[in-house]
Amino acid sequence: MADMHNKPNVRYSKNEIEILKKYYPIGGYKEVQKFLPHRNKKSISEKARALGVKTQNQKIAYSNSEKELIKEYYPIGGAKLVQEKLGKHRHIDSIRRVASSLGVNGTTAYFESREDEIIKTHYPKNGYEKVLELLPHRDKSSIQQRAHKLGVSFLSYNENYFEEIDTPEKAYWLGFMYTDGYVTTNNRWGVTLGIKDIDHLKKFTDAFNCNINLKTRKRLSKFEETLGKEYEECSFVINNSKMHSDLISKGVISNKTKTMTFPSSDIIPNKFTNHFIRGLFDGDGSYCVMTNKQTYKDRIYNVTSCEISFVCGSKQFIDQLGEVISINTGIKIRINKSSKKELYTLRISNKKDLLKFIEYIYDEKEDKLERKYLKAQEIINHCLS
Repeated sequence: MADMHNKPNVRYSKNEIEILKKYYPIGGYKEVQKFLPHRNKKSISEKARALGVKTQNQKIAYSNSEKELIKEYYPIGGAKLVQEKLGKHRHIDSIRRVASSLGVNGTTAYFESREDEIIKTHYPKNGYEKVLELLPHRDKSSIQQRAHKLGVSFLSYNENYFEEIDTPEKAYWLGFMYTDGYVTTNNRWGVTLGIKDIDHLKKFTDAFNCNINLKTRKRLSKFEETLGKEYEECSFVINNSKMHSDLISKGVISNKTKTMTFPSSDIIPNKFTNHFIRGLFDGDGSYCVMTNKQTYKDRIYNVTSCEISFVCGSKQFIDQLGEVISINTGIKIRINKSSKKELYTLRISNKKDLLKFIEYIYDEKEDKLERKYLKAQEIINHCLS
């Protein structure tokens, strides 16, 4: 037998009508069906239309009483407070538009001195989120507007940092960007590292006077050797057209793995080349100390060997890097191609050459990744023993 409730001529009870009026504006027929499961879509929609009830995604004029509430509460607590008074069927953006049409000023005009001090103290370092914790009656928009009015900025940095590579520090961080950095669309650039190097990433942001909060997150590895294993990383991303174009002009290009080339002396002055190379090796270089057991005349010996290597997908870059190192140090460079992947590895293993390379790139006063510097000290101790 057909469900009589779903026939158009079956009258709605007063209780059903109240439910429809209350919940249809919020979520349409689906929301009403939660309370009236015996009514179908057609029945509910037709009844709503007959009653003049519309969903919130349809423009419903604000009543005079709603407008009065906006006039009363918008100056005190912004759209968020007004929404609490009106209900969730009124969207935050909708409330702001109506407030603007009524000529009602937002909460920026009514901040107390105590609130201003909280914004001045916490906004520069943590942005609106921390301020919102301390001033929960305010909303994001009003906090940002008030901060702007107070002349307080959240994110600040030296956007001219990479305009000219004229210091050892800049040369180092450019080298680091060549390996672990990236540029992408919409003037965005950034760096992502393993969580163990978060202090080093902070040194980088400090170098160009940046107060950005480093982000951390856990991910699953996509590499064959560690596929599916969870790891944690840290990162930052900056959207700035000046820095973006400066980095590209200095050789940090998108999809650079197989196409990057060693920068010319116009980009990196020769006196800073060693600092640039230290940045490269702190990014993708490897300092390895290996101890193996070997048998000679029925006796087992521990044999220690060392190697410095650098892996790159661009043959042109690795050849140029090897040539620069060789010219400046006299080191004999070996370059091998991987049999499985399009990767090239620069290797140094002779003891004298290892010492020359370490002496060439390191200056104790300059920036460096400490864990790799400690590994380099192991190599020095082995070579001198």
